[in-house]
Amino acid sequence: MMMVFVTLLAATVVNPSMASSEVAVRHGRETVVRYQARIEDEYLIVTAVHDKGWHTYAMDNQQRAREALQGKKSLGIEKGIEIEVLQGVELGGTWLQTKPIDLSKPELRWFTFGFERTSFFACPVKKLTTDTARLRIRGQACDGETCCNVDVVLALQSVAKESALHTQFSSMPATKLVKDLVPVEAAEAPTSQNP
Repeated sequence: MMMVFVTLLAATVVNPSMASSEVAVRHGRETVVRYQARIEDEYLIVTAVHDKGWHTYAMDNQQRAREALQGKKSLGIEKGIEIEVLQGVELGGTWLQTKPIDLSKPELRWFTFGFERTSFFACPVKKLTTDTARLRIRGQACDGETCCNVDVVLALQSVAKESALHTQFSSMPATKLVKDLVPVEAAEAPTSQNP
């Protein structure tokens, strides 16, 4: 009887489904990018949906730009998206991201890599430390003329896998989604704070 209880407890530590509501980043009245997060199949997955004409930068944009510059000077390198766990999740691996597109202007020695439309970020979850979680996403969103700061907090809570909140951004199962993502280059250890 005791062994069954321990097995069930261990399964709930890693496998519960959690999701956040959508959080929008705005420039004036215009929505530029929307974020949502979920924990499913032992992965933390963050979805970014960019409005037409807007883009954000890869988590490893600075590393990719330095490699493209090959030691030459640049006008500047945009800082990539940062995802920080504030509460409730201990991460256990390297971040993955949608393969970034090249947004560079080589004639200006300006190299940058990022995302348009929909992009995903994922990291394995080692364990959940509470029944809720909070993430902070920071970076920059730009269009052809202007940029705005990204600084949002997502609050995740337990949900049924079939719920509308869980499937709002992507109905693709996590295990299939992560197979299409690429590792973040020269990534530091995932940022995770325990409560």
